[in-house]
Amino acid sequence: MPTLSVKKELNVSAERLWAALKDLPNILPKIMPLFMVSVEMIKGNGGVGSVRVIKVPAGMRIVEYAVARIDLVDETSKTEVHSIIGGEMREKFYSFYRCTKTFAPHRDGKTSMVTWTVEYEPLTQGKAEASKKAVEAILTQLEHYLMNCDDYVNIH
Repeated sequence: MPTLSVKKELNVSAERLWAALKDLPNILPKIMPLFMVSVEMIKGNGGVGSVRVIKVPAGMRIVEYAVARIDLVDETSKTEVHSIIGGEMREKFYSFYRCTKTFAPHRDGKTSMVTWTVEYEPLTQGKAEASKKAVEAILTQLEHYLMNCDDYVNIH
């Protein structure tokens, strides 16, 4: 099975990144308003088994791009795993797509090392590279947002 991976050091603590990840429905549309219209939790509260719907702009319409089920949440290792179970992403681009995100403290906890790995089975060619660029853009925007605000600062 093909995989793609992004490993990047961010100038934000792993604790803040983890807190932001758990608030994905609110933070993603803020940091990437032209890329994400909304992220709605349609089942659960963010724990294992929860389901989110990611809607994106597509020309003059809004598309239900991905329906993602949370498969694992590990507070200790700050790891989340989700699988795409529906939406346009599953119907048009991937028969299987599972994403693992880990936020590890780095440099005495002042920064973090993010590892974002995707296992996938493509239905079309060329989408994996686009996914990698999207992940890199999300991480860059998230880092910029958190470095310039006080959100998620008092996390224990």
